[in-house]
Amino acid sequence: MTLVSTSFALTALTDDRRRHESLAELFVGTDGLGPSRLASLVRRSPLTISQTLELLAGGESSPVPTTDRRATAWDELVQRMRTALAGGLPVAQARWWLSGDPGWDARFGDDDDAPAALCVVGSLAALAGPRVAIVGTRSASAAGLAMARELGFMLSRAGISVVSGLARGIDGAAHRGATSDPTASGTPVGVLGTGTGVAYPREHHGLQAIVAERGLLLSEYDPGRGPRPEAFPRRNRIVAQLAQAVVVVESGTKGGSLLTVNEATLRSRPVLAVPNNPVVRSAAGTNALLREDDGAPPLALPCHGVADVLAVLDYQVVVDGERIDDRLSPDGPTHTVLRAIGWDRRATSALSTESGLSLRETALALAWLEEQRWIEHRSGRWSRIP
Repeated sequence: MTLVSTSFALTALTDDRRRHESLAELFVGTDGLGPSRLASLVRRSPLTISQTLELLAGGESSPVPTTDRRATAWDELVQRMRTALAGGLPVAQARWWLSGDPGWDARFGDDDDAPAALCVVGSLAALAGPRVAIVGTRSASAAGLAMARELGFMLSRAGISVVSGLARGIDGAAHRGATSDPTASGTPVGVLGTGTGVAYPREHHGLQAIVAERGLLLSEYDPGRGPRPEAFPRRNRIVAQLAQAVVVVESGTKGGSLLTVNEATLRSRPVLAVPNNPVVRSAAGTNALLREDDGAPPLALPCHGVADVLAVLDYQVVVDGERIDDRLSPDGPTHTVLRAIGWDRRATSALSTESGLSLRETALALAWLEEQRWIEHRSGRWSRIP
């Protein structure tokens, strides 16, 4: 269960005009008590939202008749809340950033579709320097993921704040690259389509925590609100609003990344796209951005690497196109296994078969490559780190 701090929750819900679901959006458990179930409990309560919340925080018994089986669920919720308020569960350090607050006008002052307010976790100093959004498909190819990670890494090393929606695929890869070097001066910025206290997708829980710790998370929504379809296009416009340039690494002909491109174009933000093989379906939209249409100029500039992005920003950084790499070079069996991995996600048994090495030799080579940060192991498969 994720819970915002008590004072924040109480002030956030003192307005009784809010819908009953607001309580569900703030207090959502991961162990069987979702927004709809909690909302149904609250609807049965004869009390106002504020009174209901105070009852919960105080550990009172259910105002729902005891003959109703929902009373048991209510009592379970009360116990969970009491544990959380006692410090037994994680607390999201969220606060609201409002129009008129320091830094707001510099980011949204002249935007007709500026958010009414943003819930933030982390430091707003992440928005003080140059910012580049890296976006793309959730179903990216191995090459697309590698490119996104390398761009995130290099931009962060150059002092650029990498912005994304922290979605699966390209977004997540870009921020893994941006956060892979703790000494990098660029600070990560994640714009969420959920509340700041909700990890979505769930496997990004750790990545989201790192972004909050080193940089900034932002959301238009209350900290406990779960994912809803209408929220993600709204998130994409904020990504475009905050970025000084947008890089589309890999995108189909439909999807959120093209919505971000549209929002960026409306605001005269430069858009770059990474050229890709025409037969790669997940890059059809990216390639379309680079084509002339009936004599009209392309919607995006080509991006072959970090130098192209920095040139668009007119950012004065010496870049030689090479990353500083302190990893030991693989040779012998480790080189054979790394070559067998390529840029795909491979299982250990398949690598043993393809490399001609025994399972023991393959496992030893994989352990060395992982230690030297050439590869990583996720969901039972190995993939290469740029």
